[in-house]
Amino acid sequence: MDILAAALQALWQVVVVGILLGVGLPALFALGIRALNTNRTVVVAVTAPNRDNSRPSPAAIAIASICFGVCILAVLFGIAVILYGKRMFGV
Repeated sequence: MDILAAALQALWQVVVVGILLGVGLPALFALGIRALNTNRTVVVAVTAPNRDNSRPSPAAIAIASICFGVCILAVLFGIAVILYGKRMFGV
């Protein structure tokens, strides 16, 4: 019975990590993209009056930078685990 409880506990941990990394990181990246595309201010260029350029607000850039930064850190951590996992976790 202890083996079944240990297996279910390990399965629960794998499911939680899979949901976080499988859905959480792409959703965080999508939030960063969404932040860059909302509340944009229109800037009309003087040299090309027929073209409208728009810029995201500074708050949107900050939010997107945080989202992208977390995604990049997660990817770098995953690469580090792949390369140095035995040294990191002593397995």
